[in-house]
Amino acid sequence: MRSAISKYLMELVSGMLGRLKLGVLNELGLEEGVIDLMRTWQSRHPKIKLQYDIELKTLPKLTENISVTTYRILQECLTNISRHAKAKNVDIHIEYQSKNKFNRLIYINIHDDGMGFSKSHRDGFGLLGIKERIHEMNGKIKVESAINRGVNFNIQLPISSLRK
Repeated sequence: MRSAISKYLMELVSGMLGRLKLGVLNELGLEEGVIDLMRTWQSRHPKIKLQYDIELKTLPKLTENISVTTYRILQECLTNISRHAKAKNVDIHIEYQSKNKFNRLIYINIHDDGMGFSKSHRDGFGLLGIKERIHEMNGKIKVESAINRGVNFNIQLPISSLRK
């Protein structure tokens, strides 16, 4: 009984902290929120070497939906890596690209050197959730993987709903 109560309380506090962190996205912007996510994840997984390069300085002010969705996609990718990949190294590159006012996107590349998966692999809830979020934003995802070769995600999230 005590274990169930403890677990419930931990999940409750974790959810509250998650909502507070998302408020930081509105205050500090996506770049600072993502940097905080990376640092927090790295402190929880010190045996995995995380390298990241984030180039969002020129990113215009986004709607809350785009910021939160982008953050959640990254969060779920990192969660999947820590739970399933058995990776030793993770490289993440995130940048804002603007070719013209109609063609703006956030580009995300995530690569791990973990155990990977085969083409016949069935997506779990985490990867399905990532794909669903990307689809809702009319984005694109390309997943490349092979057994013992890690996983590479290339994600493009269009920015069509800028705050006015």
